[in-house]
Amino acid sequence: MAKHNAQYEHVSIVQTNTFHDRFLCIDDTAYLVGASFKDLGKELFAFSKMEMKTAEILKNITPKQQE
Repeated sequence: MAKHNAQYEHVSIVQTNTFHDRFLCIDDTAYLVGASFKDLGKELFAFSKMEMKTAEILKNITPKQQE
């Protein structure tokens, strides 16, 4: 993350144990990811675009780690 942020526009990672599901939030668009990020591409999986905006998801979490 540090290497990326040194070369490109800053990206933030927020991890929490509040949710079991995995969300990918890009700007104001949120996606529900149906697989573990470590297993993406190994088998069939799906991303679902959500009607809920990123801000609605983020206001419900307590960050465990933020970079």
